[in-house]
Amino acid sequence: MINSMKDFRKILIVDDEELMRMMLENFFKNHGFSVYTTSGSDGVLDLIESESIRIIIVDLKLLRESGLDLGTKIMKKFPSTVRIAMTGYPSAYELRESRESGFDDYFRKPLNLELLLQKIESAVVQLHRWNS
Repeated sequence: MINSMKDFRKILIVDDEELMRMMLENFFKNHGFSVYTTSGSDGVLDLIESESIRIIIVDLKLLRESGLDLGTKIMKKFPSTVRIAMTGYPSAYELRESRESGFDDYFRKPLNLELLLQKIESAVVQLHRWNS
């Protein structure tokens, strides 16, 4: 069983834009998180399981598989994870779809990093409470 708050300070970032992955990786590492990144959906479910990652940030526009489809898969296999969608092409339709696909929140690019950090810090506390 996971007991330490540190155990919940792991984030997976799924985005096909290398600069976005690097920027988010550096930002969250500077705030004490262990950060995993990938450019697409291949191997994501295995990585979440093997590394016990409970916070996942997914770009909705990926090259091979949509982020919406990936969100649905993550929700079904790991319902106690916190899933955050991000997009550079926001629409009311996509916001509704992201909720239906199991995302807990939705951020527009360019990202407000301080607001995203607040969401992530809140998720860490929530996950710790759920698992205590």
